[in-house]
Amino acid sequence: MDPAEDTKFALLKRIFRIAEEQRGALEADRLQRFEALLDERQGLMEALLSAAPGTRPENVIEFPRRGQGEDDAIAIEALIKGIVEIDQQNGESLRAAMSEVARALGTLAEGRRVAQRYWSVPERRPRLERRG
Repeated sequence: MDPAEDTKFALLKRIFRIAEEQRGALEADRLQRFEALLDERQGLMEALLSAAPGTRPENVIEFPRRGQGEDDAIAIEALIKGIVEIDQQNGESLRAAMSEVARALGTLAEGRRVAQRYWSVPERRPRLERRG
């Protein structure tokens, strides 16, 4: 690989590791860690995009194959596929977590509504008596 390709490959490897760390943070319910990794990853993505200049959509990174060895191209492709796969899994985990939160909020709201109705009946309200 030429030096520019080495830089891209190193950035992709770090992004892959961060994607794995993000998965671990989600599995451990450490959303603040997940968010910190998002910030770190964003910086790496910006560096990767600046290392791969050219005319392309903003979300596409150019990796020319001309002059690359087949092993290099396979390694880069495997890293990109791995990142995409982990990102899809992380997205599914986040959607599942948000669904759980929505269910829990619904249960809390229902509990609050029932408690308000229960305590609205005068004979069920706690009575405070003055002593002395």
